[in-house]
Amino acid sequence: MSTTARIIEPLLPTIALVGRVNVGKSTLFNRLTEKGRAIVSPSAGTTRTRNIELCTWRGQKMRLIDTGGVTLSAPDPLQGEIIKQIERAMHEADVIFFVVDGEVGVMPEDRLFAKILKKIKKPVRVVINKIDNTPKQKEAENIPWVTLGFGDPLFVSGINGRGTHEIMDEAYTITREIKKYEEPTTAHTTESIRVALIGRPNVGKSSMFNALIGQESVVVSDIPHTTREPFDTEVMFEGTPFVFIDTAGIRRKALIKRGIEFEGVRRSVQALRKADVALLVLETGLPINTQDKHLAGMIADSIKSIVIVVNKWDQSETAGQEGFKEQEKIIRDALPFLHFAPIVFVSAKTQARISKIFPLIREVYRDRHKLIEPEELEVFLKNITAEHRPSRGKGTRHPEILSLKQLHVNPPLFQIIIRFRTSLHRSYLHYIENRLREKFGFTGTPLVIKMKKGR
Repeated sequence: MSTTARIIEPLLPTIALVGRVNVGKSTLFNRLTEKGRAIVSPSAGTTRTRNIELCTWRGQKMRLIDTGGVTLSAPDPLQGEIIKQIERAMHEADVIFFVVDGEVGVMPEDRLFAKILKKIKKPVRVVINKIDNTPKQKEAENIPWVTLGFGDPLFVSGINGRGTHEIMDEAYTITREIKKYEEPTTAHTTESIRVALIGRPNVGKSSMFNALIGQESVVVSDIPHTTREPFDTEVMFEGTPFVFIDTAGIRRKALIKRGIEFEGVRRSVQALRKADVALLVLETGLPINTQDKHLAGMIADSIKSIVIVVNKWDQSETAGQEGFKEQEKIIRDALPFLHFAPIVFVSAKTQARISKIFPLIREVYRDRHKLIEPEELEVFLKNITAEHRPSRGKGTRHPEILSLKQLHVNPPLFQIIIRFRTSLHRSYLHYIENRLREKFGFTGTPLVIKMKKGR
């Protein structure tokens, strides 16, 4: 994939966890990284897209990659994409941990996976998982694991952490022998802009994520709910670092199933809370439905800056400037509370106009941190009150605005002080917001205006 964005990856020893489905790779991944990043469930094939996290052992930072499992007994329609993810993880790895289930012994799928691993010219260690205690280990030691062709195995429990120090010692020793890694220096001093892709299922968020980072890092398919857990990648674009977060598609609460989908949605909402900017992804040709409105409202309630991205524009029958205007009017009419959000029309599939998203994110992020000088606000207030006298709310006394101050940025917070025992009509607050935007910009950024009564 071609893009002017460049992925920022530290030069660190890398470990890949691979194996068939349901051997506990994600549980082990969470144990080693101590982050709980990977969703874990009894369902086979829970993990689809790679999870990448940093961990530290003996003072050495390492990259750990969790991968989806391979299954032959009940083929997954996404198996081809999952295998691509596994191959990529093995290509990046310095050492591969071949994880197998110690409770069931060597399975035919394990032997097939072993044949693939033997063709890779990298250190491979067999890791026997689910060995939670000494009796289980004694029982597992009687199984001929060496027939897999990678020597004596390492015994571990992802559940309780038993044996994890042995496998980390092994990874440390192997990577030190292969290459001397230096402690990574900071790639940039500018704080990264965190951007969450939010949208209902199947609007093309994952395709857009791949297009933005210039790499096929997440699994993409036409099957709804392909993405199950947030996946983030840091990229550099024209000197600015961005962290893009692909999230699970969020549908109506009543339709969300308990288990994997529920946990994926919970983590998507959590990712939004930690983001600076949200990309609300809509699909060309689809009407703005209740769920789109709900997600837009969720972003607005979180007081995040926002860019509305209309995907699959290559499929539009009304492409061109007139098509843009027509679609924009539909969106504005359906989402009037996001009147300040810029709209960009793109195609993740063809990458048309994808590069226009980056400067928009930069602009809304900059405006989110914009601070207006007190002198400017004082002049601004005099001008707007002279043009349009403050209108009263309850009571008979006409309100007088004593001052307008900006208290905070990220998001911008303003405070209006009005004379005691008077009331200002809410419509006048909207008037002030609109005039602030006209004068100072604040593109894609929610403004918080609080009112206080003075004497």
